[in-house]
Amino acid sequence: MRQPWNQPSSIPPMRHAPSLRQRLRAQRLNRRDGVELAPGAVIGRAVSVEVCSGARLRIGERARIGDRTRLVVRAGTVEIGEQASLGERCAIVAHAGVRIGPRATLGDDVAILDFDLRFADPDLPIRLQGLITEPVSVGEGAILGPRAALLHGARVGAGARVGPFAVVMGEIKPGADVEGVPATAPRADRQAAAPRAQRSR
Repeated sequence: MRQPWNQPSSIPPMRHAPSLRQRLRAQRLNRRDGVELAPGAVIGRAVSVEVCSGARLRIGERARIGDRTRLVVRAGTVEIGEQASLGERCAIVAHAGVRIGPRATLGDDVAILDFDLRFADPDLPIRLQGLITEPVSVGEGAILGPRAALLHGARVGAGARVGPFAVVMGEIKPGADVEGVPATAPRADRQAAAPRAQRSR
């Protein structure tokens, strides 16, 4: 059953060309080392971008980045596909790589982190144990609800829908609806699927 949050982003659909201010923001960003900005990309107000040496940020044609969003690329590549939309105050921090597919939609305050801290050795300070990193991907046309979070290794399939406040820690199949922590199919959907699975045996 589909959830009633099919428009999680505060960014309205683009019905006209970018404004002069939006074009100027895009031009300034495109001049920075490691940044590749396709024509028609829209950059919101107060967007923070940090791309370290050797890392890459690619923003596709007519993609939209919401106000006060933060994009940090320590290593690898962050790719935001054509016509993808990021809501306000989103955060993407990459040490391995993040790919947002074409026409994917991220609601406000979505966080994507492709790393975690190591803490295997109790005698060694956590800051000295390094990071666990694994790329994160969001498939074409997928929708992430407001304040959802994707952790290292998360893979959201094409057309999947992740509910508000959900935390994705692994793979979400294409077209799936998930919610909760960790993100799984809603209980009603699981119960409906059980009889079908039994009949197929």
